[in-house]
Amino acid sequence: MKAALLTSIARDSIAASLAPFGEVRLVADVQDLHQAIDGADALVMSNPGLYTAEFADELCRHGGALKWIQFLSAGYDGPQLHGIPAGTVLTNAGECWSPTVAEHAVMLLLALVRRLTDCHQAQGERRWDAGIRPRLSSLEGKTVTVLGYGSIGRDIAARLRPFGAHVVGVTRSGKPSEAGPAPDRMVAVGQLHALLPESDALIVTLPLSQETRHIIDADRLARLPAHAVLVNVSRGGTVDGVALAEALKAGRLGGAALDVTEPEPLPATDPLWTTPNTIITPHIAGFGSGALDGRLAALVAENASRFAAGRALLHRVDVPVRPATAGGQHRDPA
Repeated sequence: MKAALLTSIARDSIAASLAPFGEVRLVADVQDLHQAIDGADALVMSNPGLYTAEFADELCRHGGALKWIQFLSAGYDGPQLHGIPAGTVLTNAGECWSPTVAEHAVMLLLALVRRLTDCHQAQGERRWDAGIRPRLSSLEGKTVTVLGYGSIGRDIAARLRPFGAHVVGVTRSGKPSEAGPAPDRMVAVGQLHALLPESDALIVTLPLSQETRHIIDADRLARLPAHAVLVNVSRGGTVDGVALAEALKAGRLGGAALDVTEPEPLPATDPLWTTPNTIITPHIAGFGSGALDGRLAALVAENASRFAAGRALLHRVDVPVRPATAGGQHRDPA
């Protein structure tokens, strides 16, 4: 197997995990991609933002031998939007990032309900403000709706349970997963409209697609109680940022915490920067765990072993096929 490796994350660990299966070509940047994918069977890459239409065309033109693309991210909105070359399969990082993203999501939720932004402002002014007490809330006995109940959603539920929260998972089918932990209640996304008025908090963990873009829009924000808070650790495009800022400034929503925005970086002129009880972190939810490199390397090694043996790959995701460009190589789908 010949694999091209384009990553700034866990580079050495992943290169070592691929080495037993054949040649590993380290790609310093996108400009080196052309030569690296020539004759390569596999491309392992981080930073899904690199996967533009031009990037996809480059794969179609020069990746004639390419059969497998391994993303080191959970998200895959680039391939979802631009497609992958015919004859290739795409896999993502599965649950590798889930523990830390879930930890970050719960941290953001706690910061909102415990009014950490108010406390921080008072601290900066050297002001002892016990008047914050009436504005405090708690997760105990509250309903937390997790929109997108995959591995991140399940890890969030596991971390919320000790706080005494009632967790409702929302998926396309509404059917419980065999993987645990199960939420207190599971509903289909078609029931989201009716569920939102019961929700004290909404956490978004969905992948971005045409179906999920602005799934949380002005109408659905209006369905949430005025005291409810929103946390987004998925992709910025799943929430209508303009509608969110308007709801927050009008007092129709209790607060929001965003690790992802649309666009990224969020422009300095965006109204979300100055909305009340709003926390913005710069797409860092998955980082900070010393175990991440090992999880990513282990997944890549397992999939490389399966690829070499002709077995089904883990965490395969279905995305469109991109037509070969002029000068590219047309291949029949595998």
